[in-house]
Amino acid sequence: MTGNEKISEKTIQVIEAFCAQIIQSITLNEGLAQLNFIKFDDLMDATQARNRYCKIILLNFGFLNKHLHDLGDDEAMYAMQVSVHILNSILRKDEQKKYFHGLDLNEGGSGGFSKFNAEVCEWCSNNGNSTVAKKISITGSHLFYKLASGENPDSLMEDRFINEGSLLEKNKNGVDVIKKIFDNKIITNF
Repeated sequence: MTGNEKISEKTIQVIEAFCAQIIQSITLNEGLAQLNFIKFDDLMDATQARNRYCKIILLNFGFLNKHLHDLGDDEAMYAMQVSVHILNSILRKDEQKKYFHGLDLNEGGSGGFSKFNAEVCEWCSNNGNSTVAKKISITGSHLFYKLASGENPDSLMEDRFINEGSLLEKNKNGVDVIKKIFDNKIITNF
């Protein structure tokens, strides 16, 4: 990677849409937790933090899946790193500490990608065929489909995503996606 790679405006728009959806999900679920309607599983240690972070990145890559397949390997890896970098930069420090305590999500030197960013992207790329990775990735693709479809998602398409293992429910907007993927019973071994 030379660092001079370009990402299409369309891919940037998809990355921004994912980040907006994640922030909306975190905000809504935090509000519901404060009202005692839901409870996030407590984050106990660095292993759980890594697992939780890996799951949000797999969700991100699933969301971007359609666009990543149109890119060459180097461009796809660069787009993955940029999307992680953007997500890290929009998560407030208190959100990072609460959900990913102990992980170094800070930018690398000169505003570049962090070492952890590169590590998680490489792990996801190498382990994308595991059962858990596929389940979370298809959930990300399903989330993208719901967002792109607006108010009228096709019932058969939703059934296909669910049959492939999506954690999202049919005829719901997917705003509870964070609660679903942060479930401590879903382990990535990252």
